Amino acid sequence: LSNDKFDEQSLSRKINELLAKIKRNTSLSVSAGLSECVEGMVNYRKIYRHAKRALEFRTVMGGGSVLSFTDLERNESGEIIGKVDENEYKNISYLLSYGKQENALASIDKLISSISDPSFKDSYYFILLNLMDSILKSCISLKELYSRFNSQIELTQELYSLKTKQATINFFHSLATKVMEINKEKRMEGLESSFDRIKKYIEANYANSNLSIVDLANELSFSISYITTILKRNGTTFTKMVTKERMENAFHLLNSTDERIVSIAKEVGYSDPYYFSHCFKKFYKVSPDEFRKNKENK
Repeated sequence: LSNDKFDEQSLSRKINELLAKIKRNTSLSVSAGLSECVEGMVNYRKIYRHAKRALEFRTVMGGGSVLSFTDLERNESGEIIGKVDENEYKNISYLLSYGKQENALASIDKLISSISDPSFKDSYYFILLNLMDSILKSCISLKELYSRFNSQIELTQELYSLKTKQATINFFHSLATKVMEINKEKRMEGLESSFDRIKKYIEANYANSNLSIVDLANELSFSISYITTILKRNGTTFTKMVTKERMENAFHLLNSTDERIVSIAKEVGYSDPYYFSHCFKKFYKVSPDEFRKNKENK
């Protein structure tokens, strides 16, 4: 680009040429968001926000090209088209991620009903694209969504083929429901995976008498509150898991070896044999000495 004056169309063409070269040379598909062109005093925050907003539409418009804020915001006559409050999209996205399904669907119904008036004819599909973009961005795994539902292109094509308000509502209900199902599944998978990692760490380190939840958090790069939440969902705590692992290993050693109780206590993470005996009796309702005697008498 030079210092000469340029219009948005020529700038878009130049950037598209650059994106094409990048794709040819690197096989990478790169998108660019383009704000409106302005002269004089420039509000950089505003034009950055507009360029970023245009770029967000690559989810539904496809990547590898220039996405212009002006194209998305104006009708064929060049007039600014009507649009709904940005907070409505954010609210729907939030409900899909953290709220109840019925509340998310009700908000979608409300938005679609609000734009069914003829006065929204120029902005109708722009708003629906915004809505679909918000829903897609709420999905934890778009790959999973596209494999179960439709591809990105097919979703956009189906959106433009909808003829009635009810068909539009049904389309978005189905899409939103799939997103919430996938989000729930992925979160559960993540929690199960995290619990398995916690369990394996304790199994490998229970013999360390100084083992603490801080060590666990540092090793797995989890926050203590996250660990506590995961363990609570599984009906346990860090202390209970460590104690259970130590007691089960102590039981095995008492039952299968003739090692002294003091030695067994150290092997399973207790530097104080008296405290070990206290914990063992609390866990199995019998002291280590009594356990050994009962075993010998059988």
